Amino acid sequence: MVAAFDYCLHGRGGAAPSIDTAMHALVESPHVDHLHPDSGIALATSADGEALTREIFGERVAWVPWRRPGLQLGLDIAGIRTANPEAIGCVLGGHGITAWGDSSDEVESRSMEIIRTAEAAIAEGVSRMAGRGEHPFGPLDPGCEALPDDERRARAAALAPVVRGLASTDRRQVGHFTDTGAVLDFLSREKLEGSAALGTSCPDHFLRTKVSPLVVDLPATAPVEDVVARLREVHTGYREQYAAYYLVQAGATGALSGGLPAIREVVRVSVRLTRFEPSPDRGAWARAEERVRG
Repeated sequence: MVAAFDYCLHGRGGAAPSIDTAMHALVESPHVDHLHPDSGIALATSADGEALTREIFGERVAWVPWRRPGLQLGLDIAGIRTANPEAIGCVLGGHGITAWGDSSDEVESRSMEIIRTAEAAIAEGVSRMAGRGEHPFGPLDPGCEALPDDERRARAAALAPVVRGLASTDRRQVGHFTDTGAVLDFLSREKLEGSAALGTSCPDHFLRTKVSPLVVDLPATAPVEDVVARLREVHTGYREQYAAYYLVQAGATGALSGGLPAIREVVRVSVRLTRFEPSPDRGAWARAEERVRG
């Protein structure tokens, strides 16, 4: 079924058909939204996600156990929609959320209800944990507090060309800077590095953002030139680590059976999904191959 999607394209080029096409087609509602919001992913990937979904939403939002995206998942959700007429949507284990409705406005409203309700429940849970001295990201790390707004943004402006240059090693990239309260709080916590290393828990996210973020392990007050030097150092290691990760995972799927040369070729043609390709100098790639062999 999924292989047949390519024969339903309108014209040449453009985006590939969604792997979740069956979900949109089979659920008996005129409008179906499928999303990967942070709060929804937090529930979907929790060890007790099913119980949490029931606790937070009751009968209003159903739980769908993990199933690889495709025809059967679409059939599963269609069945749950029919069996739960009072439900406005569902949480897909390890995946995301889906909502349905009779109009575009209604399904948008229902999607936002799921997202906001999950956000409020998570915020309440974090607040309770913090009140017991058990913040999930640890206590505040002395010396890692956020700088005043003007000073912080001046440093960001000074570092932006370096960050963008490193991110554009293979092709030009456009950057986005954010210093919201949630971001600054996370960066100031003792468990920052360990938590960041866990990476994103949703495949749809890490296809676009890499498995985990790069963390510059210096305090906010470090001299800009020190930050630049450290950025270049950790960026080299980050590229090698990701290249090794991709080689191992691609081989583990059985998709690559021609050895490392074949792996290199598949990475080249898969760049629209991974946004990664070795530098022309081949240095990071060669070191990644050594890691895999070793």
